[in-house]
Order: sequence, then C-alpha cells, then structure tokens
Amino acid sequence: MNQLYRIAPAVAEKIPHARDIIGFRNILAHGYAELDPNKVYNIAIVDAPALLQAVQEALKAFPVPPPTP
Repeated sequence: MNQLYRIAPAVAEKIPHARDIIGFRNILAHGYAELDPNKVYNIAIVDAPALLQAVQEALKAFPVPPPTP
C-alpha cells in the first residue's frame, strides 16, 4: 500500500482503510505494539473479503502485462 501511494495515489485512495493497512503491516512486521489475535482474526474474516474486492477493482487501473516469452 505504501508503494501504491507513491506510484498511484488516486488508486490507493480507492482502497478502504488504506492507511490503516499500512500501519497494521508495520505492527506485524516490526512488532511496534502487542498484537491482538482477535483483531487479526476479525481483519482476516470480516474485512478481507471487501478488501479483496476493492483491490481487484483498483487493479483494473493498470495495464495487463504482456505474457513472458
């Protein structure tokens, strides 16, 4: 998400909770705070399906790469 903000901020803004995703990734990767397993579960079960749909829609803004020879 952080890199998407750098290269295509308009696309990144279409992703719900984009800034929260960046912050949560930092917590997972760097251990900035205690990790709440209930929060992780809720994100995976409740939020992930809508996020997947938003990301699939956002990807339409980018051209399909040509097949690799």
